[in-house]
Amino acid sequence: MEASKPITQVAEDLEINDGAWGNRVNAAKRRARRAPPFAPAARTVDAGHLVKEVAVPTSRQPLLVGSFVACLATILEMLPERLPELPADGDPAGGWVVSRWLGGFGLGLARVAEPGAFAWAGPWLARVRPPVGGQARYVVMYGVPSGIAWDPAGDAQVSDDWIEDGFIVAAADIALALPARRARPSRGAPSRGSGSRRLRASQSRG
Repeated sequence: MEASKPITQVAEDLEINDGAWGNRVNAAKRRARRAPPFAPAARTVDAGHLVKEVAVPTSRQPLLVGSFVACLATILEMLPERLPELPADGDPAGGWVVSRWLGGFGLGLARVAEPGAFAWAGPWLARVRPPVGGQARYVVMYGVPSGIAWDPAGDAQVSDDWIEDGFIVAAADIALALPARRARPSRGAPSRGSGSRRLRASQSRG
């Protein structure tokens, strides 16, 4: 299958202006134009960037666990130290530790049905496994079509058929997760200053 596009190539087909991740894509486009051929632009970090990629923790965690922590912390824009201690065995995305911890924020991980063909206008987690006995690791995917946004334990060169599983960080209650809207003034409420204007008008007529 065709290799997944790095986020710098995905962004060439899109103009994304929403929020921090949109700024990340547009900044990646600018870096890619200045970078030499085959430079791993997806691993480049802008000092003033709104979204900070998190590196794999230095603790002796398995690659699967360490890359998952780095990717989840990147999506949540948190320090990895704030994430719970994860067991070294098994896939952390399917464990109760992460599920319970995310639940405290009103969040959860939703599994993607067909991750190899999935496209999402936002960041999501993909578990990839290189062929010929390669170790599984997690990467951050992003965009429509989706490409590698951050590969904390690799070189961002991932083929679609390497993707074994995928997860979206989703809100448990979408209504509560929506940004607060400013209240509109009621139709019967007088506008500011309207009373003083009427008073001055009546005085001038008198």
